[in-house]
Amino acid sequence: PARVMPAIADTRSGAYLCIAGVYATVLALGQLSARLAGVSPWLIPLSYFITAITSYVTHVYGHTWVHSRWFRAHTIGHHIKTYPPSKYFSDKYLTSFDNNGKFYIPSMFGPAVLSLFAGFSLLDAFLMALTGGMTMLIADEIHMQLHVKDSWLCHFAIFRELQRLHIFHHKGDSKFNYGVYDFSWDILFGTMRYE
Repeated sequence: PARVMPAIADTRSGAYLCIAGVYATVLALGQLSARLAGVSPWLIPLSYFITAITSYVTHVYGHTWVHSRWFRAHTIGHHIKTYPPSKYFSDKYLTSFDNNGKFYIPSMFGPAVLSLFAGFSLLDAFLMALTGGMTMLIADEIHMQLHVKDSWLCHFAIFRELQRLHIFHHKGDSKFNYGVYDFSWDILFGTMRYE
């Protein structure tokens, strides 16, 4: 039988543990890129910061601008038709009628575009685009696994906590827990709910 990691004390601890892990990883990647590519150790963290805040704003927008195409794709497509609170899990990830990923493209490449306007080098812009793209790809994969019943990631206690937090996002009016694995913006802007 598969080994399952022990539970985390509570959902709040799980959220903070995940945030700490994300930021420790981002800072470590910043140091690594500084040593390997000779760029500023703050380049990767800055790129992640821009990607994370624009993703948060994009997600909030997908729940609030009722007459927008993004609202129809995300709230209607993903939250109401594909994964309503009564059918949160499926055997494999189900895509909604309109691909949500295209609405996050500015989050992926925004840091690189901003860096070019700010006079950064092409290497800096490339690393920022790579960071933004990888951040969104990881978030997308984790998000897909959050909806898969018996996901291989369920063996990890932190992932089970992320599932609990994401279920809260799908319940009710979906006006909280916009993060997938980084809830720092939810905490900062008062959209975090633990129960």
